[in-house]
Amino acid sequence: MTPSLLWIGTLGVIAVETSYVPQIIRLYKMKQADELSFFFPVLNLLGRALALTYALGNHENVFSRGLIIGITLRTIFFAQVVYYRRFAAAKPRALVALATGAAP
Repeated sequence: MTPSLLWIGTLGVIAVETSYVPQIIRLYKMKQADELSFFFPVLNLLGRALALTYALGNHENVFSRGLIIGITLRTIFFAQVVYYRRFAAAKPRALVALATGAAP
């Protein structure tokens, strides 16, 4: 593989795999993930893990490294979805209950 093709492939993989960064930042700022499907990040992680297995088996270093970046970012995204859907949603209810004297 020529060095220019290696650079093009590397930049392409990085662009695709870092496409989740804006969504991660958005979720962090909004502090809620009610409109996001739970299965979207799960299936995305599963697909990346399977693709990584294939890339490692074929000694595809560029794709392997890119997929590792993608898996890391998608794990962060998945953790945000779980946290904001389960724990952050309970906080406002507890605060309202505390303020009104009602049971949470």
